[in-house]
Amino acid sequence: KRTIKEVVSGDRAEIMDIITEAASKRAAEFGIEIVDVRIKKIELPTEVSTSVYRRMEAEREQDAKQLRSQGEAEAVRIRAAADRESVELVALAERDADQIRGEGDGGAADIYAQAYNQNSEFYALYRSLNAYKKTFNDRRDILLIQPDSDFFRYFKSLTGSVPKSDPSPISQRGETPPKERVETVSPQPLAGGEKEVSGDLD
Repeated sequence: KRTIKEVVSGDRAEIMDIITEAASKRAAEFGIEIVDVRIKKIELPTEVSTSVYRRMEAEREQDAKQLRSQGEAEAVRIRAAADRESVELVALAERDADQIRGEGDGGAADIYAQAYNQNSEFYALYRSLNAYKKTFNDRRDILLIQPDSDFFRYFKSLTGSVPKSDPSPISQRGETPPKERVETVSPQPLAGGEKEVSGDLD
């Protein structure tokens, strides 16, 4: 008897020579000459085959677990690197965005300052219009405020000044306005003793 290791290892040729010699002695009695013997297939007993298959399956399962563990570790490493890179990219983007916003705010402040210096009243009107736009953005918005509030100053006057009562143009020139003239006309012919009356009313 030989072990499986001996059959499949380097002792295989020696085993085939031994089998050839033994078979030739038996076959010579029948006038048969054995030229060569080859091991084509190895059969194991059922209980041995089952044990071998189970051991092979356990080994393959262990190898699979090891490979899965290595794959999961590699996946964790890749995800960690990707997350770190993502955080760095977001931080850089936010820094650049803050810088750009700061430059834009600075430029806007300069423009506002120039506009205010050139025409302060128009600048105030422009800011008020923007405030109106932002405040009344939705039809459902409700604003409770006094009508004489400064918020509505440009609703009353384009210059934002409080309009005063407008005197008569004639009074502005120092002239006395004419008296109201009322004329009364009778629709019937005048009877005797009656006459038409007209004149100025004080």
